[in-house]
Amino acid sequence: SPGYIQDFAGQAPDGTVVIAYCPLPWCDSTLLTVGAGPRLDLGSGHIYGITSNNRVIVQQRWNVNSDIMAIPTSGGGPLALAADPAQYESFRAICPDDRVVYGKPTGATSYGLFSVRPDGSGTATLANSAVLTFLGVTTTGRVVYETGSFPLYTLNSVNSDGSDERTLNVSANGMRYLGLSSSGKVLYLDFTSGGLSDLYIVGHDGGAPVNLTGNPSIGSTAFLTSVP
Repeated sequence: SPGYIQDFAGQAPDGTVVIAYCPLPWCDSTLLTVGAGPRLDLGSGHIYGITSNNRVIVQQRWNVNSDIMAIPTSGGGPLALAADPAQYESFRAICPDDRVVYGKPTGATSYGLFSVRPDGSGTATLANSAVLTFLGVTTTGRVVYETGSFPLYTLNSVNSDGSDERTLNVSANGMRYLGLSSSGKVLYLDFTSGGLSDLYIVGHDGGAPVNLTGNPSIGSTAFLTSVP
């Protein structure tokens, strides 16, 4: 298309092709075309994924607004999933069950994590805390997040619909989230009072954490990757 930089964004399960356009010469805005539908101005926003039921998940940004929207490949206008005019929502993830996770301030000193179905129904509160960090979504569909600040941290998980919240670990000397295994387990470093650490793994729904290194006297441990 003359006057645009075009970028292939993805293909939906129904075969619809999703294309992003960046108008020249400044590329300060992203235009989105879903199939043969009209272009949608995302501002400086992004395309974040396509659900299994053929909805393109996007977020508009500062030069439009911060709404998180789902655009059906079958046609029709975008559906607002998170569009609070008083708050700035931030996309976080698409879960295996297609629920969209996002965060937003819930007060002057608090932050919340929420999820919503891609048809805009069933908004659920996942977590709310003065200090809250989204970490990831396991292959089993659990949303993992951290609350607290140095040195006291709590590692938590919850189902994507907000049910069955679990505490995975509480650390009194500092903790660093590292990643998720292919089986849905959570890996993290837990520090000793002397600042050394061991590598632990814990189930997505809790249980006793397993120390994988067992010798913090050798120094801090670096996590590289996990295997099936």
